[in-house]
Amino acid sequence: MTASRDAAVRPVLDWAREQGCEVTFAHGSKHWRVTYCGRFVGSVPSTPSDRRSTLNAKSFIRRNLARLAADESAAEEVST
Repeated sequence: MTASRDAAVRPVLDWAREQGCEVTFAHGSKHWRVTYCGRFVGSVPSTPSDRRSTLNAKSFIRRNLARLAADESAAEEVST
């Protein structure tokens, strides 16, 4: 990975880890896989095509994390 591409991807991966996500790079894949509590929440391209691709990936992960949180709180309300 080149330095410029790595510089664009690393902040998104670090942000995902700060949110409690696990970030892995599967052998043979061209994307970083982001999971939260074992559930897939998104991917980040290892070689972004443009400036927006990493920002779009971060936005996608953020929305999926919010959906998971909403689903968990709804499940707690039903069980009580």
